[in-house]
Amino acid sequence: MLAELLIALRCRTASHAARRLGYAREIAAIEVRHARLADAWRSHVSQTRSALAQAAESARNPEGIALILGAGVMHDLPLSDFEQHFSETWLVDIAFSPATWSAARRSKGRLRCVHCDTTGIVDAIAERPRDLVDLVIATGLPLAPPERLSFIASVNCLTQLPLLPAAWLLRHGVDDDKAERIAERLMLAHLEQLATPGVPACLISERADARMARDAQCVARTDYMPLIAPALADLGAIERAQWTWQVHPAGELPRGESEARTVSVWTF
Repeated sequence: MLAELLIALRCRTASHAARRLGYAREIAAIEVRHARLADAWRSHVSQTRSALAQAAESARNPEGIALILGAGVMHDLPLSDFEQHFSETWLVDIAFSPATWSAARRSKGRLRCVHCDTTGIVDAIAERPRDLVDLVIATGLPLAPPERLSFIASVNCLTQLPLLPAAWLLRHGVDDDKAERIAERLMLAHLEQLATPGVPACLISERADARMARDAQCVARTDYMPLIAPALADLGAIERAQWTWQVHPAGELPRGESEARTVSVWTF
């Protein structure tokens, strides 16, 4: 689609490797889908913004800095609330849409786009996709956290982090089991990245997804809780809210199928 191509060309990625793996194309696809599916996504976007605004208000520090992971597309981010509650907000992602980059530039330093591959593996697998013996997955944030860090949030990215790396590995001959194990490690490592002593954290993530046939029968379902629940318990995470996101309404997918995601909010 021409619209996606034009946005992808203007996306800013952390590295050439990130562009090779498809992060610019993914950002562009999200932007185009958001415009096309605005009605179906409105409730999810609104509830995400509300949950983040509440969590940010609880952690407010006029001298502090907020760190928002998965901030490449800004539609679900309450940027004005972040600016109200913190002196700076770092929007962290491996790629940024043109709109997000422009919003940060207009903020006069209150918002900063910070390129970061939170997986820590994109550059390595782009060059050596089959050489996984020494692959190191970052369990800490691969950027120096600011001294005045007062709030950290992960926004709708936990289950998405492994998708492009895993797809790249599979295309280059890595077997399914090994790619799946790496994907699981990436998700658990991301949860560890949110655990900064003394810093309030908010996680917004899908906990399950379901693909439905035209007749509303479930044809595929993924439940992420068996993997992430023990880690969330170790973090002392408290579930604050839950809703359903109609990410692909009926008719969006081939054969008239649809997809819904169950999203939860945790704070710790």
